[in-house]
This record gives sequence, structure tokens and C-alpha cells, in this order.
Amino acid sequence: MGQENGSRPSRVLVTGAAGRLGRLAVAHLRQAGRYQVIATDRVPLPDGVTADLTQPATQWAGLLDDVDAILHCAGHRGPDTTWREAQDLNLDMSLRLMMAARRRVSRFVFLSSNWVMAGHRFTEGAITADRDPDPINPYGMAKLAIERAGVALAEAGDFDFVALRIGMVIADPLEAARRLPSLRRWSQEMWLSGTDFCEGIEKALTAPIDSASVLNLVSDNPGTRWDISETIQRIGYAPTTGRQADVSEAQTRAEDTAARLNCCRGEIIRHLTAGSADGSDKAAARCVQILTRAEKGPKEPK
Repeated sequence: MGQENGSRPSRVLVTGAAGRLGRLAVAHLRQAGRYQVIATDRVPLPDGVTADLTQPATQWAGLLDDVDAILHCAGHRGPDTTWREAQDLNLDMSLRLMMAARRRVSRFVFLSSNWVMAGHRFTEGAITADRDPDPINPYGMAKLAIERAGVALAEAGDFDFVALRIGMVIADPLEAARRLPSLRRWSQEMWLSGTDFCEGIEKALTAPIDSASVLNLVSDNPGTRWDISETIQRIGYAPTTGRQADVSEAQTRAEDTAARLNCCRGEIIRHLTAGSADGSDKAAARCVQILTRAEKGPKEPK
């Protein structure tokens, strides 16, 4: 099902086209002039098609006729997503679309999220695409499940699949310059400019790939823990923007405190699950050590 010789898809269906990232993607692809873009959302669009993907595929599957690639942006977004919203508006909807697209489209590009790796915030080391996932909320769990479903369908030969773990998109450079310094290091290091977002989605739609890829997508931010080397290698991603995290001493202290508290949480859970009679006393003693010692606490136990 893969595109031969790196040929570009000529007809691209974009879901969630009324959303912030969907609008950005549609505008870029149309301006490029190389694609016929079908923009769809469940709310009416002046230049698109209204379709509710939460409904049975029989009501909208005709949208996939002669489509070469899908850019799937639709879904309930954000860490406050409830389990029901994550199930209905992210997981179920995406699976419904994937099943309808099997052996009908050549490429399925899914906007996943950095929330799949959110549990690594207070650990150390590079966040590579193949590092163990660690979602901490229903939103991240649903994104991970969709990634795995896409990989499985790609391995079955149903379509090529690319999941992009999107960073923090602030498209306007002036807004980025204003907002980023007020954010914590974690957020600053995953900044993704509008230019690099569009570069990433277009490369994900067109680059020759072998079956499936799950990739990080952030800008080329100096010192970031988010490793984009595989994104560059696999799809030829070429970011043109980047920003060094600018974090005040007060912010650094606050994040260090949060890291220590997170280590304490992991320590308590580890002792409780071990089931030892003196586990709570050991956990309490260990937490005192973590909170009072000068050096940074250890990685949270897995």
C-alpha cells in the first residue's frame, strides 16, 4: 500500500479541519498547491464538508473515495479530557476512521501528542520515540492506543501509518516570544513553531516509509530532551526554527520541588505494592531523604 518512489498524494482528507491545528494544516496544504484538500469537521466549514466521524461509517465513508492520504487531526484535546470523552471522541472515532480507511488509502497520518510521554517529565535522559510510553491521563492513554492500532494495521498491509507526537504548537512567532518565557522548562523544550508543524505534516504525508513510524515532532530547540533525530532520519523532517528554554531561578526551584514530590509519590507506591509490613515506614524515611538532600532525587521507580 505504500507510495512508490516517494510520490506525493494528490488528494488529502483532513479531519478536524475546524480546529486550531486542522486549520493550520489545511491552509498550508492548500497554499502549497500540490494537493486537492478535502477539509472535514462535524461543524460546518465554509470551504469544507460537514461529517460527524462519531457516527457509523455508512454515513460518511464516501468521503474516502479516491483519497490518497488522511491527516487525522480530529478529537477531543487536552489533559482535562475525561475517560468518556477520550473513549468516544478520540479512541472510538479514530478506530472507526481507520477501519473505513483500510486498503482504501495509501497513507494515514495521525496527530498524536506529547502527553503519551508525560510521565517522563521528572525523569532524566532523552525522550526518544521508542522510549517506554508513560501517559498519565485518559487523553494520553487514548493517543497511545490509537498509535498502536495504526501500527498494527500498517503491519497488516492496510496502509502506511505515521503518528506524530506533537509538541506545544504556538504558531505565531511574536506570541511564542511573549508566552514561552512564562512557561516551565518542560513546555518550552517541546515548542513547535507553525512553520515546523507544517513541515512535519507534509513530510509525514509524502516521505517514503516502510509500514509505520511513531515520531516526535518539536522544533529544533537547543538543549531539549525531545529527540527528533529519528524524525529527521525517517521522513526527512527539516526544522528551521528553535528556541533555548529560558527558565528563571524561581521556576527551576519550583520544578525541582515538583520532581522531588514526584519521586516521593513513586516511592510510596513502590512500597505499598510490595506489600511488606514495614513498607510505610520505609517509604516515609525515603521521602524525607529525597526532600531534604541537596542533590536531585532519583528517577521515579517504574
